[in-house]
Formats: sequence, structure tokens, C-alpha cells
Amino acid sequence: MTGLFGFLASCPDIGASVLSADAGPVQVRASGEALQWGVGYFQGDDILLRRRPADPRPVVPVGQMLGDVRTQQLIGCYGSARSNAMRTDDTHPFRYRTWLFAHTGTIDDSAEARAKMLTLVPEFLQSNLRGETIGELLFHVFLANLHGQGRLHTDGASPHEVRVALRGLVDAVERIADEMGATKPELNVMVANGQLIVVARTGRGILYRDVQSRELAELFDEDPSLRRRATRPGSRVSVVVSHVVRNSCAYRAMPGRSLLTLTHDAEPMCEPIDPRQVRRVPFAA
Repeated sequence: MTGLFGFLASCPDIGASVLSADAGPVQVRASGEALQWGVGYFQGDDILLRRRPADPRPVVPVGQMLGDVRTQQLIGCYGSARSNAMRTDDTHPFRYRTWLFAHTGTIDDSAEARAKMLTLVPEFLQSNLRGETIGELLFHVFLANLHGQGRLHTDGASPHEVRVALRGLVDAVERIADEMGATKPELNVMVANGQLIVVARTGRGILYRDVQSRELAELFDEDPSLRRRATRPGSRVSVVVSHVVRNSCAYRAMPGRSLLTLTHDAEPMCEPIDPRQVRRVPFAA
């Protein structure tokens, strides 16, 4: 089992609680495998990472991954630890300046595929590569696409510019697979920069929901302190996750080959990856 999760919250006290309430425990499929997981989040001016390259526990609740995290924005990733990736540098999420990146899915990790992908990354970014698997390289292709728009070293990349960069990543991965005669990759990608979260889905399903103050009050009915914070005007939490065990009827599925954008000032928005088919689909309760 592999998966992504994340949230964007109006205040730092409520996001982790909402995600923990709905997301079930993460369990590796085969006995004897180790679980690899990591979270990245924004806390004031700091960007923090909590990564476990090989957690020996067979079951790890998402709530334990988050622990005492207080943040308005977080992304995370989990999956079975591979023998060639049991290093912190190979554990998602990856970070560059204010950007966080995580992905799941099948993709060619051969030397030839890596070499083709590396040609898409400027030399100044290549020097930042630390890991040995293709995940960090995918991140740097995304960063190269931001650089091509002149938005890599700014904090003000717009949702549109981030979507353009993710479309470029998906296009590059699929073009390289086609050149090598390989099956089209199934890839899910999540990026965040403290202002927004954007998800690209070409692989397995991704779910999302937007929880506003009335429903937050019900979730925190037994915790008066959290309930007061959650019911302030404008309180909301936008959640995105691969798997849920509770409140599944409250979630919507991202359409296949789509992009999901979460921002603080708008409802979650989906649109197709393929630009000629772009038609935005607003969240409907």
C-alpha cells in the first residue's frame, strides 16, 4: 500500500485532528516489510520534515505520524520501504527552499530513464540531488519547470504556474516512457509551498473534502478548546488523502488525469491535466 495525504487549514490547531479522524492506520501488505513514511509542514517561517526511512511497526496510524504537529499546511507520503531506498534522503517528502514534494506510483527507475530525465534539470539544480531513487529527480524536473517560468526563487508562484509546472512534469515522464517503449506511468504527485497544495493524479484514486465551521464543530464536540477555535468565522480545513476509513461519503474522488488545487481563499478546484480539455470543476458539498 502506498498513499499521499495532506491538508490546508485556517488555523494550526485543527488540520491534523481532522486528517487523523478520517484517515485510517497505514499497514504494509507483506509481513516482514518495513513501512517508509514522512511528513513535511510549515510552522511560522520554518519548514520541518519528519521522515522515517524504515519504520519496523506493521501498522502506523496517521495520527501517530503527525504527533503533536501544529500547522496550517502539511503533506505526507507512505509506502513499503524498498531495500535501495532505506535512507532519509530517499524518503518523501522532498524539500527545496519553500517547496515540498511527494509522489506515489509506478515509474521506470532504470539508468536510461534517469539519464533522460536528468537532461531536463539545469546544472545548478542537479547539484542539489542527494537521493538514489527517482523520486527526488522527479521533484527537480518540477523545479526546473518553475525555473522556466521565472518562479523558482520567489514565494509568489500562482496556482496556475504551479499547475503548468506539474503538467510539464507529467508530460516529460510520459514522453520518456513512450520513447523507451514502456507502459505509461501511473503517477500521483503532491506539491506545497506554504500558500497552496496542488495534486496531479494519473494513477490510483485520490479523495478530497472541504470541512467548514459547522461540521468542524461536530467533529470537535467533545473538545471545547478545539471547538472554540474550529467555529471561528471562516474556519475550514481542506483535506486530500489516498485512503479513508471514516466519513468516506463526505469525500469526493479526483477525476482521472486531473489536477486538484487547494488554497486558503477558495474552495478545492479540479481540472483536467490535458490542457485542451480544461474545464474547472468546483467542489460541491
